[in-house]
Amino acid sequence: MDNHIPSSGDQPTRKFDAVRIGKNKADAEKTVSNRPDSGAGKPVSNRPKRGVDADHTGGANGKKSPKSAKSAKAVKEPKAKKPKKKRRKLTPEQKKIYRRRRIVRLVVILIVVAASWFVSTFVISCMNDIIAINRSTDKVSVSVNDGMTTDQVIDLLAEKDLIENPDFCKLFAQIRGYDNTKYITSVYELQASYGLEKLLISMSKNAASAETVTLSFPEGFCMEQIFAKLEENGVCSAASLRATAREMDFSGEYPFLKNIPNKEQRFYVLEGYMYPDTYEFYLGENAASVIKRFLSNFEKHWTEEYSNTGAGLGLSVDDVIKIASIIEKEAYGTKQMYQISSVLHNRLWSGNEEFKYLQCDSTSGYISYIPETVLSGDLRVSYTKLYDTYQCVGLPAAPICSPGDNAIKAALRPESTDYYYFRHDVNKKIYLAETKEGHDKNGEEVFRVKAKAKESESAG
Repeated sequence: MDNHIPSSGDQPTRKFDAVRIGKNKADAEKTVSNRPDSGAGKPVSNRPKRGVDADHTGGANGKKSPKSAKSAKAVKEPKAKKPKKKRRKLTPEQKKIYRRRRIVRLVVILIVVAASWFVSTFVISCMNDIIAINRSTDKVSVSVNDGMTTDQVIDLLAEKDLIENPDFCKLFAQIRGYDNTKYITSVYELQASYGLEKLLISMSKNAASAETVTLSFPEGFCMEQIFAKLEENGVCSAASLRATAREMDFSGEYPFLKNIPNKEQRFYVLEGYMYPDTYEFYLGENAASVIKRFLSNFEKHWTEEYSNTGAGLGLSVDDVIKIASIIEKEAYGTKQMYQISSVLHNRLWSGNEEFKYLQCDSTSGYISYIPETVLSGDLRVSYTKLYDTYQCVGLPAAPICSPGDNAIKAALRPESTDYYYFRHDVNKKIYLAETKEGHDKNGEEVFRVKAKAKESESAG
């Protein structure tokens, strides 16, 4: 055979290579069989080829192995940055439009803010008419008639600056059920701090409480004294009573008030007609209602006989009440009333210049009952002259108190005497005189009685 026979030096090398190749092959098969996707148990011909191709393709199925995917992700190149957009250059016309838009937006914002402020301020003002926070406590006189509707009353309150938003108040009053409220004719002393509901209730028939008080008013009380007592006992404020008495005309309901003369010269037209008696009042009662109680009682006690008797003496109802009021303040007891009445009538009808002034001390003190806060200055001096019978001729401008029945009867039926003077000592004893000399002599006796009384007082 023509076969090549290897030399002895070649045999060992081949044997080592064969062993190494066999070992490497066995190791490779073992490694492949341990992989999850190695295809162990399958024919060798179906296994993926080793080498670079197998690693990159992921085997026969063309899928990347987890290691290969992770490796590929690790070496992924970063994204390229997008180039910045260049700002577009505006034309002059576009700039104008842009500026206009900014101005419009600013104006709209300002309008919205202003509108919000206006609405909130208006709402707060409307609500404050109801709750009256920080509103004035100054008294304001409000004259109301019983035929007025709630809307008319609210308009009146707005005119007096007691509320600020009458339209809102009308709506609120309607919602709260005040639209059918009945109001009482009177002059009310109100304040803005009351709030709408209290203002309306104060003028309505529901203002008074169910609680009552019984009060007695003695003969000789003037209106200021009557008002003070009513206020002290919670019936009505003196301010409301004053305002009602001075500003309201009651002559439509009481005929005896129709023919009262010189009303402008009287501080109180109703003075003398607030009949002294015992009355029951509601607490918080309306001022007009209170005054009407006195006037109605006077009307009940003034009889037709009184009118006829007065007319026979040439006296009006008002003249009789003036004389009776002076008698009431000057006399101590019923007997003295008739004596003093005779002195007054004698002086009034004498026709003698010497007796043109009645000169009764009670008349000069009438204005002193009226507080300085109510009447002061030159006006107070003027009224004093109109009432003081040392300064005015004949009877005073108006009665000076509320006389009772006895004083009225004495004024209508004076004793028949020739006395023109009278005076009292400290013990209330009356001294009557026909002449000025007799009157002065009585004055000396009055002085002695007074001095003796002082001595007794000092000794005691």
